[in-house]
Amino acid sequence: MMAWLVLALVAFWAGATLLHLLSLGLAAAYYTHWCRQPLALPKPGRVSLVRPVCGAGANVAEALRTGFHLDHPDYEQVFCAHDPGDPAVELVRELLAAYPHCDARLLIGNEVINGNPKLNNLLKSWNFLTGEWAIFSDDNVLLPVQLVADLQSQWRPSTGAVSSIQIGTRPEGFWSEIECAYLNPFQARWYLAAASAGAGFASGKTMMVRRADLAAAGGLESLATEIAEDAALTKLVRASNRSVGVLPCPLEEPAGVRSAKDVWGRQVRWARIRRECFPYVFVFEVFAGGLFPLIAVAVAAHSYGYSMSSAVLAQCLLWYGAELAFLSCVGWHLSTSSLPAALVRDLMLPVQWILAWRSGPIVWRGRPVYGGAAS
Repeated sequence: MMAWLVLALVAFWAGATLLHLLSLGLAAAYYTHWCRQPLALPKPGRVSLVRPVCGAGANVAEALRTGFHLDHPDYEQVFCAHDPGDPAVELVRELLAAYPHCDARLLIGNEVINGNPKLNNLLKSWNFLTGEWAIFSDDNVLLPVQLVADLQSQWRPSTGAVSSIQIGTRPEGFWSEIECAYLNPFQARWYLAAASAGAGFASGKTMMVRRADLAAAGGLESLATEIAEDAALTKLVRASNRSVGVLPCPLEEPAGVRSAKDVWGRQVRWARIRRECFPYVFVFEVFAGGLFPLIAVAVAAHSYGYSMSSAVLAQCLLWYGAELAFLSCVGWHLSTSSLPAALVRDLMLPVQWILAWRSGPIVWRGRPVYGGAAS
């Protein structure tokens, strides 16, 4: 093999591995520093917690119930459902009856302004919100009692929004372990690493804004410019020369039982959305997993007369050993299945990256999702 090509492979391996280790270190440092700080007191002002609901999965009831126990003196909850026949409607009504003392209401209806079903579902809540702060949180994440104070602790004078990604917990079965391998040492790690480098961005799982700020930008309708509301909010905040604060302790999403179809479809959908919203960044995402550095070090070792099997083993120990050490350091889910799940994840990533470049609709919970604003 030509010497320059071997040198290029070595350079790629070294750069990718260094970036991998650096991102793990940055994420761990960000997490351990901020999550060990004393709990902040919430800022004054009424809070509106808005939760879109769709379907009634195994952990949705538990997740929605956490919203009734927030440690904040003045907040309301607004639940949004697409239609009265959705299974989530009965679930929400049962919760409203179980917590009659809480300020909460259910809104049903669907006004389509673009191809994002969640944003269409949320839109009807806007004119009913009375809080100074608005928190939008998905129906399958567990909200800690100090959620409001945690989010507000990341607010600065230059902040335009604060957000949190989710981590997978309590997996049941190997495909659920693979979902955690995507969420925790891969997506959440890069999310926290970006935040530590001053490049925080919004995640649609949980987002907090000042209602007046979003109203000045056009309300929830201003988030219809992208296929995903979190990408639209990120671009909106950055366009106003402000930043997105990131909650250093991600919220928990119980993984429960996941099928291969669930995990594959969800990750392809997310990859497609990232490609639609941030194409110049997504181009390089194919190299984020461990597969190509592993191939590079194997080919380079063979070219220089070293044992390929020894090089591959050493690279696996370095790459995945660092991932497992990261999970242990931050205290996220770690089991005997974490390593094989990470290996399967990295085999799937390049295929999902290729599929993300396809055109056509994206399907979310049985609903087609299209990019761009409504015409």
